Amino acid sequence: MWIFNIFKNKNKYKNKKRYIFEKELSKWVNENQIIFQDEYKLYELNCCPYCGVLDDKKIASSKKCSSCKEKIVVRTNKQNHKKLLLTEKRSKEFDKYDEKRKEILFMEKQMVGLSRMFPNYMYKFYDTKRQKPDMTARDYTFSFENWLVCEIDREAYRKYQKYLKLNFQDRVIKCDEVIREFQRASNVLRLQAKLVEYKKREDVLIESIVSLLYRDLTIAHLPYYHWKDRPFSELNFYSDVETNAMQLLIDYMDKHKLAIDDIKDEFMEKAHPFIMNIVSKEKAWPMIVDAYRHYLRLKNNK
Repeated sequence: MWIFNIFKNKNKYKNKKRYIFEKELSKWVNENQIIFQDEYKLYELNCCPYCGVLDDKKIASSKKCSSCKEKIVVRTNKQNHKKLLLTEKRSKEFDKYDEKRKEILFMEKQMVGLSRMFPNYMYKFYDTKRQKPDMTARDYTFSFENWLVCEIDREAYRKYQKYLKLNFQDRVIKCDEVIREFQRASNVLRLQAKLVEYKKREDVLIESIVSLLYRDLTIAHLPYYHWKDRPFSELNFYSDVETNAMQLLIDYMDKHKLAIDDIKDEFMEKAHPFIMNIVSKEKAWPMIVDAYRHYLRLKNNK
């Protein structure tokens, strides 16, 4: 029997989910328990949050009180699975507070993805958490993503400048490897744009999108920059431009009922230059329009 219990406890420990933002989620659970302590107690007592009358049957789902006829709302704390009984007004307050938990889990999902893609860089994230223990999950994530992109770009740029001095064959191989590093950093910026979109910061979102488009268009030029005689592939070029931001742009345009020409001013004003600044905005814009139309053609033909 004791062997069975050890095995059972070991499996229980093994199956327990560990969070990167464990501390932030625990804090949310504790605060939620305090703010809605009366409502958690009401569920335990099985009584109406309006009139306090005890119900004969366990209140397992939202229903009208048999005594006062007011609607009793049942909610579940998704983090610890405890239930509570609320008035309709308090249920709205609970749902609003629950958005904080959802935001932490959104950041958790991004950080889990980044930890798998860039394990060698995670030291910076945990250093920040140790040095600044009172930041929000959103601030930890956003600041780490900013740092990560800058760090990858700096390292890749330094390598690229060095590799341009190599002989032809080595230069092509090494520079192509660096381009993939730049593209990996673009994936981080796409995550950051999704984070901004989640926070409903439309002004920042369009800045993120046009900057990412400008960046990816510049990266698409790089294969022909270090190998002047490389045959131009329209398919590869457009594919590199469209990789990260094009669907974000289309979603933004659909939401605000905009055409591609309506984005030009935003692009000219807000797009940040890439570290390899080899294409002007004036030359970049018509190429982005062509890439946009190419993307739509491919999408419509599927």
